[in-house]
Amino acid sequence: MTRSAAVIALIASLGVGQFALNRSLVLGEGAWVIPPDHQENPWHPQIFKTLSFGQLATAVDWLWLKTLQEEELFHVPEGVHPPSFYATDLATDLDPDFFEGFWVAGNHLAIIRADTEGAIKILDKGIAHAERLRANGGWELKPAWRQVWRLLMIRGYLELYERQDLARSSASFEAAGGMPGAPEFLKKLALRLAQPGGRFEVGVRILTHLLDTTPDIPANAVTRERIFEKLAALRREGA
Repeated sequence: MTRSAAVIALIASLGVGQFALNRSLVLGEGAWVIPPDHQENPWHPQIFKTLSFGQLATAVDWLWLKTLQEEELFHVPEGVHPPSFYATDLATDLDPDFFEGFWVAGNHLAIIRADTEGAIKILDKGIAHAERLRANGGWELKPAWRQVWRLLMIRGYLELYERQDLARSSASFEAAGGMPGAPEFLKKLALRLAQPGGRFEVGVRILTHLLDTTPDIPANAVTRERIFEKLAALRREGA
């Protein structure tokens, strides 16, 4: 079977499996409830793994594509997760070693979809995985995870501007600055945050860094536009 045929068969089997699962939730007895119209019924990782029929790597790639190709780019209401959150949450359960998944998804949820809680959940999952790798010596085999300071940096930004939690924000920046390979400016953010005008300067510095490290290509157009918008709003606030 060719890879294309395998992907088509996989998607078809997942669709049938999802229909059967949803139907069992509606008709089954016990503590189940009828699933709501919007997506709040994520796959269980083990069920998804079983229904991938040995094509798990392809299935995980499909989940990442669902996130990257998400057509809806509007901000979600508070307390609501977009479909990309559920795809990412499942993909990071199935392939926790893929650092870029946590980084890209954290940015997508935080900046494009304004899903603060979803972004923090994905970032926290990645940070916890990095700690396990570090404790077990996995950093030597998976060097991409030495960039975990990126996850901590975004988390610190969200704690500061979305949750208004100065203490947790400062702790995230301090942890990020203490990671090997972290840029010098990160090591000073926690200290700067406690000084007058620090909140404004920290926000501008992080957003500028994100803008500088997001290539100016068509695929990143929306992300860069949202970063520009956040920078403009921050500068108006600090004026």
